[in-house]
Amino acid sequence: MRYIYSLFVFLCILLSEVHVEAQNAFLESRFSYYSYEDEISFIYHDPVDFSLSNTELRVDDIKHYFSIRRLTPKVSLLSISIDKLDMGDHNVVLMVKDQAVASCRFSILHSQINEVKLDKLSGGLIVDRRPFYPLGFYTRLPMDQVIKREVYHGFNMVGPYQNLKKNNFESRKAYMDLCHQLGLKVNYAVNSIVNEGNIDTKKDLDKETGKSNLELLQEEVLRMKDHPALLSWYLSDEPVGQGRDPRYLEKAYNLIHTLDPYHPITMVFMTPSRASEFDTSMDIAMTDPYPIPGPIDEIPQSVNVLMNQFEYRKGVWYVPQTFGGGEFWEREPTEQEIRAMCYSAIQQGAMGLQAFIKKGVNEFPKSITSWNGYVKVVNEIQMLMPWLNSRAMRQELTTENSDILASYWRRDDSGLLIVVNKSNKPMNFNVALPSSCREEKVEVMFENRTLPFNNAYVSDMIDALGVRVYKIYEPKDKSNNLLSFGDFEEFSSASTPSSCYARNSSFDGSRYFLDATSYYEGHYSLCFFNNGSDSEMGLSFYRTLVSPNQGYHLSFCAKSETLSTDTLFIELKGIDKKIPFILTPEWKRYDYQFSTKDNSSQISIGIISKVHGRCWVDNIEMYYDPFIMEKKGSDNTSLVVLKKHGEGTLLYRTTIMGHKSRWRKYRLPIKVNKTTLIEAKLEVKGKVLNYSSKMILNHLGMKGNLKLNVPASDKYPGLSKGKTLIDGKFATPSYFDKNWQGYEGIDLAGVIDLCGSNELEQIRFNFLDDVNDGIHLPKQIKVFGSLDGKHFKQISETSIESSKPGKNVNKVVVLCPLKTKTRYIKYVVETTHIIPEGFLFKGSKAWTFIDEIEVY
Repeated sequence: MRYIYSLFVFLCILLSEVHVEAQNAFLESRFSYYSYEDEISFIYHDPVDFSLSNTELRVDDIKHYFSIRRLTPKVSLLSISIDKLDMGDHNVVLMVKDQAVASCRFSILHSQINEVKLDKLSGGLIVDRRPFYPLGFYTRLPMDQVIKREVYHGFNMVGPYQNLKKNNFESRKAYMDLCHQLGLKVNYAVNSIVNEGNIDTKKDLDKETGKSNLELLQEEVLRMKDHPALLSWYLSDEPVGQGRDPRYLEKAYNLIHTLDPYHPITMVFMTPSRASEFDTSMDIAMTDPYPIPGPIDEIPQSVNVLMNQFEYRKGVWYVPQTFGGGEFWEREPTEQEIRAMCYSAIQQGAMGLQAFIKKGVNEFPKSITSWNGYVKVVNEIQMLMPWLNSRAMRQELTTENSDILASYWRRDDSGLLIVVNKSNKPMNFNVALPSSCREEKVEVMFENRTLPFNNAYVSDMIDALGVRVYKIYEPKDKSNNLLSFGDFEEFSSASTPSSCYARNSSFDGSRYFLDATSYYEGHYSLCFFNNGSDSEMGLSFYRTLVSPNQGYHLSFCAKSETLSTDTLFIELKGIDKKIPFILTPEWKRYDYQFSTKDNSSQISIGIISKVHGRCWVDNIEMYYDPFIMEKKGSDNTSLVVLKKHGEGTLLYRTTIMGHKSRWRKYRLPIKVNKTTLIEAKLEVKGKVLNYSSKMILNHLGMKGNLKLNVPASDKYPGLSKGKTLIDGKFATPSYFDKNWQGYEGIDLAGVIDLCGSNELEQIRFNFLDDVNDGIHLPKQIKVFGSLDGKHFKQISETSIESSKPGKNVNKVVVLCPLKTKTRYIKYVVETTHIIPEGFLFKGSKAWTFIDEIEVY
C-alpha cells in the first residue's frame, strides 16, 4: 500500500506543521456501547473549566439522578444507573437552568461473548471485559509461521492484508481460527473491497460476481462478525492519498456497524490533518508517518493532530515504521529509533500500535535487532497499561530542552513518567513533576535502578534517541509474607516473572507472562495461556528457607477465563506435596496448610497449569501458622507469643528437662527461663489442622562472650558475627541460612567466657551435614576449661562419625559431657580439610558449618 506515495505528498507531510484548534465543549458516551455494566457514564469536556452546579441529565426527556467525578479541570465523568433503561439507542442531554448545553447518543446492547468496545475516556479497548492495548503489526498472507513465532514475543494483534474478492474464504477462516487458537486478535482488513467502491452503487459492481462492493462487504461481515479472533474492521487504507469519497466510506461504515455493532472500525491516515473529513466513517483513527532516515519529530506531531480532533470521542493508534531500504526510505530504523518513535506517540496519547510491516523471518525488517527493538517496546507497554489506561490523567510536562519530551500519568497512589530524547545526541535533563507528588521512590523501569526524589524533580541522563520510563510511588511497608515474589509487582525484564525456573511442554503458542489486564491487587498478576488441551506449563520459584517442624499457611488468589474442570497445581518441592485446585471465572482466594519435617530446610513453590485458555495467579503468600515468636529479655529469659493466621483453636504444651505438660488453650504469652520445647497446634472440632514446634534456648553461654581464635569465612560470617555461636538462635538445615558460620579447609577454635564460674554438665555443638554442597562434619572436638583464662585443662574429647556419600541434608548435634567447674571454655574442632574420594568436589577444600554452642 505504501509504494504509491508520491515524492510531493511525502515531502509535504514531512515538512508541514499542522495545527488543529482545541475542541469546544461536548458530551460523549464513555463506551461505544453498554452491555454488562451497572451504570452509564458520560465524558463532559469543557475547555473553559465549566461549573457543573445547577445541572441535570435527561435521557429521552426523562430526568435522571447522576454522580459527578471531576477528573481534570476540563474533564468530568457523569454517571447514571442503567436500571430502567431499555435496550437500544438513547439520547442524553446535559441541561443547565433548563438550557441544553450538550448532548449525545448511547446504545445498550445484549452482552456478547466476543464483544469489543471502545473506552473513549482512555482511548483503549475492552476485550473479554479486560483492558486491551493492541500491540501488533501488518503482514501478508500466508502468515502462519510468522504468527506462530511472534506470539511468543508478546504480540496480541495482527493485521493481514488480503483480497476479499478472491474466492478463498476458507483460507481466511483458517487463519482466523489459528489466531484464536494462539490468543491473537485481528484487525480484519476489508479495504480491498471498500477502496474500489463508489458512492454510485450502479457503477459499483464486481465483474466476476455481478455484486456490488457493498454486497460483498455485507457477506464478509456476516461470515466473520462472530469469530472470536475478530478485534476490529480495517475499513480504509490512507483514504486521502487514495482519493476515497468520505460519503462512500460513511455508507460502508454504517453497513458494518448495522450488521455488527460489537466491533470498532479503524482507518489509517497519512495526512492526519484531514482525518476529520472522515469523522463519521471510523471509531479508531490510525496514523502512519514514516520519517526514517529523517528526524522523528513527525510522529508526536501526527498523533497530536489526531488527539486534538478526536480525544474522548475516538481511539487513536500509531503505525510504527519497521521497514526501509527503497523509494524514499533509504534504510530501516534502528532499534533505538523504533523505541523513540513508539514512545513519542504514546506520550501524545496513542493507545494502539500496529507496525508496518513484518514479513518472513527477515524480509521486513531485514534487521533482527531492529525488530527486537519493537518487541522490547511491545513487552514494556504491556507493563505500563495500568497508567496508560488512565489517559484522562495524562499531563505533558515542560523541559529545559525542546528535544526532550516528557509526559506524566497519575493512577491512584503512583505515577508514570516517560521521557523521550528526539535528538541523536545524549544529554542530561531535569523534569519538574506535578505538585501532587509527595516524597516518593523513583524507579527507573526496565533498568533495575532508582533515583533520588529531589524536590519533585527527576534528573537523569538520556541516550541519543533514548527513552526513560520512571515509576514514581510511595513504598509500602513490608508485609510478613515469607515469599518475596508472590505479588508479581517486582520484575527485572518486562512481562517476565522473576525468581523462577520455567517448563513448557509444547511449542503450540502456550505461554506465561506478567499481565496488567487482570489482577487481584497491585498492578500485575501471573498469567498462563494454555493453547492445547494437553498443554502443561510450570514455574518453579527459587528456594524459600523453612524451619523444621513448623506449620505454614499458604494462600494465593486465582481465576480462570471460563468455568472448567481443568486443574491448577501447587507443588511444594522439599516436602513432596502436589495440591490440585479447580478455578472459577472470578477472583478467589485458595488456602492450604502444611507442616515441615524434622530435617526440612527449604522448599520450592511450583505452579503447574493445565487450565485450557487463560488463568491468572496473584498474591501468593506464606505465613507461619501457628507462629511461635520469641522475644528475649536482658536476663536471657524469653517471652513466647503464639499467633495463628488461619482458622482453628490455638493450643500449646511445653517440654522442660524431659517433662511434658498437658495441652492448654493459648491465652497469654509464656515466660521461659530454661531451655524449653514449645509445641503449638490448631484444632477444629478435635481435628488437628496444623502443628509447629520450636526449641527456646536458655543456656549459660548466652550470658557470656565469645572470642574466635580462627575467624569465619567472609562468605559465611554468621548473622551476629562474634555472638552467632552463642546467640540462642538455631540455624535451619540449609547453608542459605545466615545463622551458620562457615570455615573452609581449616580447623575451628574459640574461647567462651561465661562471665563467672559455673558447674557444667555438657556442651552441645550444632553442625550441618550437607555433602552434596561440599559441607562435611568435623572429625573431633576437644574442650578445655580454665578459671583464669590463662591456664587451660582438657575436660572433654569427642570423636565424630564421618559424613556419608549421598546422605540427605541434616543437622547434627555433637554432645560433649562435662563434669567440672569452670569459667572459660576453649574448644578446638578438627575438621575435614580436604573432601575425600567418593564425594562430590573431591580433592577441594571441605566446608565446616557450625551454629549454636549450647552450654549447660
